Amino acid sequence: MELSDLNSGRKGEAEVKVKTLKRSPTLKLSDIEFLYSIYPGQDKIFQKFGLVQIPNPVRTYSALKDTLYFYIEIYHLVPDTERYIVQYAVLNERGEVVKASKPFIRFKNELHVIRDGIIIGDLAPGNYILHVEVTDMSTKEKAVKESKFYYYTEQAQEISRLASYYYFIDYIATSQEIKEFRSLSEEGKAIFLKKFWKKKDPTPETPINEYFIEFASRVKYADENFSYGGKLGRYTDMGRIYIKYGPPDERRRETFRLESRNREHWYYYSKGGMEFVFVDVKGTGEYELVYSSIKEEPTRPDWYKYVPPEEIERQEF
Repeated sequence: MELSDLNSGRKGEAEVKVKTLKRSPTLKLSDIEFLYSIYPGQDKIFQKFGLVQIPNPVRTYSALKDTLYFYIEIYHLVPDTERYIVQYAVLNERGEVVKASKPFIRFKNELHVIRDGIIIGDLAPGNYILHVEVTDMSTKEKAVKESKFYYYTEQAQEISRLASYYYFIDYIATSQEIKEFRSLSEEGKAIFLKKFWKKKDPTPETPINEYFIEFASRVKYADENFSYGGKLGRYTDMGRIYIKYGPPDERRRETFRLESRNREHWYYYSKGGMEFVFVDVKGTGEYELVYSSIKEEPTRPDWYKYVPPEEIERQEF
């Protein structure tokens, strides 16, 4: 098998063993092909039986496009003048029907394929199963094919993203709390976090935890602005300081000069005049904390090699 990227021109090859099944006279269905869309067109690569079918190999659908399109082929219908019945349904993970089409009848002299769409915009986010069923009216023989797909909403994505912040307590929990948290089961961690965030909520009588919302916004900003290479911004020195102390009142960047590296000063005048200096120590674009005016954050013993001492305001706490 050879795959080609039409944009870059790159090609890749792979060889796999294919096991052929014995030909069977019984009614069968092909695997379900999930599609993004179906429309009239001349695209030879994705055209099938007169229509263009854009495949959806990841089988994931969002509320932005609330119709699930699919394609399936039918094999070994008895070749007579009778008809066959088609019905399909959406099942939840427990196998319960949450949506179903009405059975509809087709003539056997028509194309033996099912190419259709089903509205899924009213589903709750989650994993589902598409169930397709065909019955030959001549023999009463039935064939069924099922395949999983996933549906999500933008709100569900936001909840998922917030959940990653909910579990990220590294910088705001004490060492004892982190030790306790890591020793718990998944159920225990959930209970711990519920109590942990409740304790920090400035208005526990309301449904909104303002502390968590502010914390999540800081982590989001850190990930979006301080990520480097494969490292999320929250795990960088700049990300850690931003998450713990918020946005600085002033940021001043010094560019490369002889015997020094690019560096950035952060000043927190509203918090007693704290100062942090980050330096591109390795010259790779990743800024490391080399100087801190507070004891809670580390200062490198050799900070003066990277920062001219006259740049430091020397207000240590």
